[in-house]
Amino acid sequence: MHESIDHLLSDIANGLVDLATVLDYGDPGLVVTEPDLASADVYENEMIMGVSDLNPLSKLEEFPLTEIGNLPVLYYMPEENSNYLRQAFLSTLPEECQASCAHISNIEQMQMLVSLNKAVAFYPKGLFEYVLTDREHIRYLPLAGMQERSRYKIKVIYNPHSDKLSLIKKLLASFE
Repeated sequence: MHESIDHLLSDIANGLVDLATVLDYGDPGLVVTEPDLASADVYENEMIMGVSDLNPLSKLEEFPLTEIGNLPVLYYMPEENSNYLRQAFLSTLPEECQASCAHISNIEQMQMLVSLNKAVAFYPKGLFEYVLTDREHIRYLPLAGMQERSRYKIKVIYNPHSDKLSLIKKLLASFE
């Protein structure tokens, strides 16, 4: 696993990796400007907040930003040493929101903590539904007033000078 997004981008630019998919959050997000890198957005949706059914907030239609910070905010990432996602999640929130944002590398543990009302968690709408089968005791709410700022994208990053460019373009075409 790559320790950081910078190492991954460097590996792609140097031809060590053919392409990578990256979750891109926040504003302005990941901007690819190097001549040996190109990117294509292949999916877009919004980050939402998972809240326990035990929490009165679960009865609302949106998660109020004023409630961020009352419980720890978790995000799932299997890698241990990635500060990129933490910063990306926090960048989706307004500066006045103070959140204790913590990484968790075990999705089952995150689900348990949220369902027991020990934490709330960020989830990528449109993706988590395919991974998490037990969502029974958690309600998933959009962040109030944050529809644009809480957007995320999946980007495919590749080297436009790669000898595998025709295969990469075929792959990209399958997302259209």
